[in-house]
Amino acid sequence: MVSRGDIYYIDLPIIGDDPQGAELVGPHWHVVVSKNAIHEKLKIAILVPLTSLTNKDTGLEKDAGSFRLFRIRVHPAHITWEKDAKNKFDKTGLAKTEQVRYMSIDRLGLKCGTLNDAGIAGINAGLADVLSIPVPQRRSPPSGPISPPLRFRD
Repeated sequence: MVSRGDIYYIDLPIIGDDPQGAELVGPHWHVVVSKNAIHEKLKIAILVPLTSLTNKDTGLEKDAGSFRLFRIRVHPAHITWEKDAKNKFDKTGLAKTEQVRYMSIDRLGLKCGTLNDAGIAGINAGLADVLSIPVPQRRSPPSGPISPPLRFRD
């Protein structure tokens, strides 16, 4: 059974002849971000890929500057790995919420870990930014004197 927060190691195929621009290809961890009803009814999962924090070629962090709003750091303490999981990472990674995708749950393979609620909350914020979904703001308490409660006459 696929659940929100599950992590799978998926080898993404190249679409067409070669990847274009920043398209993600090859093996990456992916976090399931869709709600469980979608997995049960439609047999698909919506996924966000995880990648390393630093660029192999430049050594620079991949979330520098404005990328920080939607490339969400995932701390290894937020992940519980399956005992037999291969290709685990023990460093801080990045959830690339700008690369969200969906696929059939039949393609997911073996679950290799689970992201906790704190990790999912960060990814939710990144998805809200990428998809321009307004995040509800907490209202500040009213300023000035507080009126006593209304009393009704019997």
